[in-house]
Amino acid sequence: MDGRAPGPAAGCCGTAAYRRRRVISPSIANDPLWAAYRELAESHAIRSAWSTPLLSRKNGALLGV
Repeated sequence: MDGRAPGPAAGCCGTAAYRRRRVISPSIANDPLWAAYRELAESHAIRSAWSTPLLSRKNGALLGV
């Protein structure tokens, strides 16, 4: 997912970065957040995922996920 833009439906990592809160997808096959990336995830046998944004304590800037 490296290089993909954060957004409201960008898998777990991109959505966590966009929302600035943890995102959990127990079933990628059924989660609308994964619609654009479902085939990629399934081709690597990824069935569920989670992501937590890393935010700066100093200014709240997004450092990563």
